[in-house]
Amino acid sequence: MSQDRRTVSFRSTVRNFPTFLILHVDSNPCVFQHEIRPGDVASKRGGKLCSVDKANVLDVSQLWRDVVTDVITEEFPDVELSHMYVDNAAMQLIRWPKQFDVMVTGNIFGDILSDEASMLVGSLGMLPSASIASDDTTMTMKLPAAAAATLLAFNAGVAGFAPSSPSFASRSTALNAVSKKDSYQITLLPGDGIGPEIVSATKDVLSALTERCGFELVMTEALIGGAAIDAVNDPFPDESLEQCLSGDSVLLSCIGGYKWDSNPRELRPETGLLKMRKSMGLFANLRPAKVLDQLIDASTLKREVVEGVDVMVVRELTGDVYFGSPKGIDVVDGKRVGYNNMIYSEGEIERIARVAGDVASKRGGKLCSVDKANVLDVSQLWRDVVTDVITEEFPDVELSHMYVDNAAMQLIRWPKQFDVMVTGNIFGDILSDEASMLVGSLGMLPSASIGESGPGVFEPCHGSAPDIAGEDKANPLALILSAAMMLRYDLDRAEEADILESAVEAVLDRGLRTADIKQDGDGCQLVGCIEMGKAVAEIVSTVDSAVEV
Repeated sequence: MSQDRRTVSFRSTVRNFPTFLILHVDSNPCVFQHEIRPGDVASKRGGKLCSVDKANVLDVSQLWRDVVTDVITEEFPDVELSHMYVDNAAMQLIRWPKQFDVMVTGNIFGDILSDEASMLVGSLGMLPSASIASDDTTMTMKLPAAAAATLLAFNAGVAGFAPSSPSFASRSTALNAVSKKDSYQITLLPGDGIGPEIVSATKDVLSALTERCGFELVMTEALIGGAAIDAVNDPFPDESLEQCLSGDSVLLSCIGGYKWDSNPRELRPETGLLKMRKSMGLFANLRPAKVLDQLIDASTLKREVVEGVDVMVVRELTGDVYFGSPKGIDVVDGKRVGYNNMIYSEGEIERIARVAGDVASKRGGKLCSVDKANVLDVSQLWRDVVTDVITEEFPDVELSHMYVDNAAMQLIRWPKQFDVMVTGNIFGDILSDEASMLVGSLGMLPSASIGESGPGVFEPCHGSAPDIAGEDKANPLALILSAAMMLRYDLDRAEEADILESAVEAVLDRGLRTADIKQDGDGCQLVGCIEMGKAVAEIVSTVDSAVEV
């Protein structure tokens, strides 16, 4: 591989809060072989350093986290070090940027986060930056022997670099529910943390709905995540997969927690989630971010920026760097090398483009495809294939393209410009979580994950919040809204979905708020998870249609 001059880029951000600085290492976005020392910068500022990675799913990020921890602990003991996943960092930069002093991250994450952070200032025209070379200005990028052999095989036309799936049907992929019927088999995955609490509240709401509307949801619970690890030492056991595949739909709560963060990768909750998506063929994730009038002031952004925002992020879910091979951590010349492969096949891109085109054609007719085609070959293929599919199959849809770092800025600067966004797995992970902050809380955001056939999985966008588990502080509304998406997309029950969505808005109109959406001086009543669930169930059980709500 070619020799590479390593640089470290700095970008400072100043507004009416303490200055913070983002430092990112300019190198191959998927290969890490560099002992950075951002502690020197942090030690001369506020003494706080946040390292940003995706160690819960990427080997290269796990190595990043390990090395940063070693360097800071040994060489800068007075620096307060924390770690944050990149999707959470994208949210926190909007939610509460004052928490940061210095952030350090890799090239591609730094590209996205530094441009997002620039919008806190209001203009890129006010931001300085600096790039400095490392002492070793001609480091050779190396891969371990097995990965290098795979590279040679790929260049020779051998299928060594593997996308997540070998082949795909060329038929049109759209959103299809099962035929409407009187009884449905639903798999419930309560998961971890606050999961069982919000599942309990949602079950009460669905019971009220089915009793009122005269159909049946037979709900069977199964294990996933940390709960499955504790019970059977497997984050997604075969029994749970069989249960999911045999039903009409799946309602997932949330997974993960500090308890399992240090486990080997195969015994982490996130591994179970990836296995579920892969095994069930859930390649398309739909995340709506709609700002409700009742919660405009819950967003940290200005009212004129977020009022009327209604964005749908369509994220490819089973390809990209999360699933590509080769991947791993090896030792080369006495140094650890971490690597993951960002890869897409034409078929993978075609099918997600069809879903996005289908969604856009049923909404405002505008689709923005997000990539990094100016520097990544995989993104150039993404852009070419998306253009071909939308031009040929959805001629009435207005297609535009945007680089991911610019998209991160524009979601803060003027989110109303977007109707539907489509992007790959890792970019979608970051942007959809960032978009959630437009609404004000992840506790209000549902999502749907669908495949070409079989049941879909419907889940809230938020995490398991282990710090408040068991305290009756969780917000169940995102899971209730996820159940509404299940009714609409998987069960052919659009009218019943309308009832749930309208009931949630009615509860907010009554002034009920859980802690995550409660604002000082808003005159609203603070309630817990149980009371919020009962309030929604009461409204659902006393109306005849969504209109009456």
